[in-house]
Amino acid sequence: MVYSTILWTFLFSLYTYFILNNKSIALLLQNITFQNRPMPQMWYIQLLPVIYVLVPILSIAKKYFTQYLGSIFIVGASLLGIGTLTASFTQNKLVPFQWNMSGSWGLVFIMLALLIFGSYLNDIVKSKKTFILLGVGAIISFVLFVINTKQLSPAGMMSTIWYTQIWIFIPGSFLILVIEKLDPYFEGFISKSKSLHNSIIKLSNLTYGVYIVHYVFLNFILKFNIFHSGLLNTIILALFVLIVSFVCVWAITKIPKFPSFVFLTK
Repeated sequence: MVYSTILWTFLFSLYTYFILNNKSIALLLQNITFQNRPMPQMWYIQLLPVIYVLVPILSIAKKYFTQYLGSIFIVGASLLGIGTLTASFTQNKLVPFQWNMSGSWGLVFIMLALLIFGSYLNDIVKSKKTFILLGVGAIISFVLFVINTKQLSPAGMMSTIWYTQIWIFIPGSFLILVIEKLDPYFEGFISKSKSLHNSIIKLSNLTYGVYIVHYVFLNFILKFNIFHSGLLNTIILALFVLIVSFVCVWAITKIPKFPSFVFLTK
């Protein structure tokens, strides 16, 4: 994972310098030395090794400080959620960008919350009371999402549907629990079809690579001005980029002795 992070940081730094015409030596050096991220999706790639370092620490916290984890999550979510609403209504005049759910603190919080939430997933599914409470929280969060979105201009709407927003994270978490409850039915359906089962395994092995390269294909396709604004065009563009990315990564991994760490393939 570290090798992959270093490799793609270097390649995308060169890509932004030569292909995207960001002709700045200072910016190139900042990208290569991890002071900036050369491409938007690289925030996640560069954060992955840090997350894995935090896993043992979170395991210790879960074992010895379990009673505090829920409180930390509720307080953090509430403060960052209020900060985002306040920033929306005041046009970021009273609350700095870093203190709402789109800023650095929101990003760190949501990554930790994802790890903690995932470790409790099986326990939450078994608890009817917790499941219902999370469902109520999902409804409230969705209402707050609608309110917040109305306060933003169309140009700023993208940030409101990012999963670092608490009103996206909570309904999304509830959706995961619903899927978890339905998982036995999915497993039963998939196991009946060997070809479907094998296809899912092969596609899932390529997802890291698709995440890495999809933004390059997106930039390239947008230059042709084939797709215009609108929901239908957006969906078609997203599917097209996804398919092209999968095909490209699959073809590259078929090269003999291709290093597995490049796309983290098994």
